[in-house]
Amino acid sequence: MARGKGKIERKPAKQDLPSKVCPVCDRPFTWRKKWAKDWGRGAANSVLSA
Repeated sequence: MARGKGKIERKPAKQDLPSKVCPVCDRPFTWRKKWAKDWGRGAANSVLSA
């Protein structure tokens, strides 16, 4: 019975994720995987309102 190929990759802890402040409502929010393509673009609020 095979158990895998080695160590399990651990995800970063929530406190280690990058965060931004919404330019419209001035509320902080942290990085999410589904926002990865838009995170560097600066269009933070367009992602949140979708």
